[in-house]
Amino acid sequence: EGQKERFIESLLEIQDQGYLENTSEKLAFIWDIVFSTMVVVTSSAVTVIEDFSKDTLGRDKI
Repeated sequence: EGQKERFIESLLEIQDQGYLENTSEKLAFIWDIVFSTMVVVTSSAVTVIEDFSKDTLGRDKI
């Protein structure tokens, strides 16, 4: 949850700043967004996989 909020804040920061003149700053911001997105997607995927394996393993044991 906190990661998603941080991701949204990053987007809002970019909108507030309009465009960034410095290319390196721009790249850093883009990397930040890409990384944040990957973290959110990965953590969501891990949760889904964990839930799925718990269900599957739980049923198999019973």
